Amino acid sequence: MEKEFIEKLDRFILDLSDKRNEIPVLNFVLEEQGEITDEAIKIIAEKTGIWDLTIKNTINFYPKYQKKKYFELTEIVYCNGRNCIERTEKIIDELKEVIQFNEDGLSLDGKFKLLTKRCFGECNGGPNIEINGLLYNKINIEKLKLALKI
Repeated sequence: MEKEFIEKLDRFILDLSDKRNEIPVLNFVLEEQGEITDEAIKIIAEKTGIWDLTIKNTINFYPKYQKKKYFELTEIVYCNGRNCIERTEKIIDELKEVIQFNEDGLSLDGKFKLLTKRCFGECNGGPNIEINGLLYNKINIEKLKLALKI
């Protein structure tokens, strides 16, 4: 961070009536810098006396403070329960032909995260895949591609 901004941030915090409220400080940093970096979190913690963990929890709670990449990530959760796994794995294998994933389940372009869940409790509607919290039943590769907009 530039020295000028750190000085400006310091003056902003000094002028606050409630130095234990990180929200105005986070708004200030976001407006001035466009994002809240780890370095900014450390400086805010030092200047306000608020624990950095508390500041990070606030950032995680309010999406507007998070880096843009968090908004672009689409979570794909597939059922690996015994009733769905065979049918679901076939679809996931087909998906992996379209999207390349690393060993951690993150797509190489950083847009998708592939996760598993033991059971959605929707065995009769399987195969089941959840995309950003929305459950799709009796899904096939065509429906999955449509849901993912790929």
